[in-house]
Amino acid sequence: MRKQPRRTSRFSQVFALLALTTITGLALTATSAGAAGVRFGFVDTVASWFGGGATVNVVAEPQPTPESEAPSAGSPVAMSSQPGLSYTENFADIANWTNNFATGIGTGPFSSVAVATAGTIPDPGTTTIATTIFNTGTSGGVQRGSSTGNPAGTIVLLATGATSNTNASAFDFSMNYSGVNAGTLSFDWTRVNNSTGDRGGSLRVYSSPDGTTFTELATAAVNNIINNGGTASGSITTVALPATFNNSATARLRFYYFNGTTTGTTGSRPKISIDNLTVTATRAPVVS
Repeated sequence: MRKQPRRTSRFSQVFALLALTTITGLALTATSAGAAGVRFGFVDTVASWFGGGATVNVVAEPQPTPESEAPSAGSPVAMSSQPGLSYTENFADIANWTNNFATGIGTGPFSSVAVATAGTIPDPGTTTIATTIFNTGTSGGVQRGSSTGNPAGTIVLLATGATSNTNASAFDFSMNYSGVNAGTLSFDWTRVNNSTGDRGGSLRVYSSPDGTTFTELATAAVNNIINNGGTASGSITTVALPATFNNSATARLRFYYFNGTTTGTTGSRPKISIDNLTVTATRAPVVS
């Protein structure tokens, strides 16, 4: 006698499906080109299953478009995952950034630079003010753009002192170029007048593939900003980043501000604010 195929009851099918979706969070996803990226959700009530001839209905629920994620605190920008291989920090949330770049939207790739006095200013390894704390007013170091007198939505540096080349502070910006090559650096800068006087300050930008060896990006420098005079603002655009960044997971830029090289005659040094910091990458050439 031939064995009849076993039939699964409607009730066991329902309970098995409900258990599977409850335990695993199962979601059905369309695989056709016309329905790609659409998840299906069950909308029948349990009662409809028990009515004769009930069918399972589904509705298409649009899914959010994938977006590149901002780096989490203490992590470099993953350049290979950025839209158009470009990342911009506009410091819109800097009012909420906490000391040592610990929290706040956009702080992830930034880090403080400690005091190190072994060399001679200007030198990327020589600083006199740590940037672990956001200062205010006429105190040197790093400041938020939200502080009184500073341009909103920017990051600000100040180096003080009557004698040139005696005071410097810096912060670092980290990038992960794994799988891609170096692109360019761009940013906007503005002089922030600091009380009275006509002394000067200068910004240097250094690159490092490993956080240890630094090389100046000479065309990214902003030299001899004069307090209460001279050029008030400008833009550094599409400065080529070094080939040492290619496929480097530990690429780093150091923004270094010091009290030189123009001494002036009296008064205070200017601050500098930085905004719209943009870095790009390029696809590595395919070797056939």
